[in-house]
Amino acid sequence: MATDTQQLEALEADAKYILPVYIAVDHSWSMSPAENNAIDAANSLIPTIIRTCVKNPLADERARFCVIGFNDRARVVSPLARGTNLAQHTFEASSGTSFSEVFRLLRSQLEADYSSLKADGYKVYRPAVFLITDGEPLDDPASAFAELTDPNFDRRPNLSVFGLGHNVPQEVVETYTAGKGRAFLTADGSGASEALGGFIEILMQSIVSSTAKVSSGDASEADDGFKWDDDAIADEDFLLEIES
Repeated sequence: MATDTQQLEALEADAKYILPVYIAVDHSWSMSPAENNAIDAANSLIPTIIRTCVKNPLADERARFCVIGFNDRARVVSPLARGTNLAQHTFEASSGTSFSEVFRLLRSQLEADYSSLKADGYKVYRPAVFLITDGEPLDDPASAFAELTDPNFDRRPNLSVFGLGHNVPQEVVETYTAGKGRAFLTADGSGASEALGGFIEILMQSIVSSTAKVSSGDASEADDGFKWDDDAIADEDFLLEIES
């Protein structure tokens, strides 16, 4: 059975395929301790990614992570990097929620990061985007969402949505899921902070599984490198998957 070292050597000998992963975290006022108290769980996101990638060198080799924070504005809080090299960041809950802002930022960031990876000699799987939100947007993001998911946009992502807490309508997670992405809500009876922590763990398990299974031999840049770990999802009762 191949060791992690042997697998890493094989990866280096193959074409250098990279799976870009973008995690966009809503840190509007409703994430605060006065509301659903999920901001502490949001602040565990980057440490969880770092810890997982330290333990799983294949994931650190194959995946690149970018963390975006958004409320009424959106910004990159940790630029695309290996999981072990992510910049630490503390989210603060404030303001309202704009999906238009985060969709526009994602569109430009996907393009810029793709160009950078290509310049470094990498081949790039279709990006995976994970939108974590605890409420409805205050704006109308239809135009920005259409631009992000436009079939003519070569870097259009597979976009999964996690509705955090119990104030996110099912229509929100259904509407803004795209490609081969999936839609999730916090199950009844589960707290927002607990659910977000559990969702991050499932996400990282899925990334570890994905990076262990992908093979660069017959891949193309339109391929989907990320696959959800269905066993991990099925084992958790805090999560409700929406069939969209």
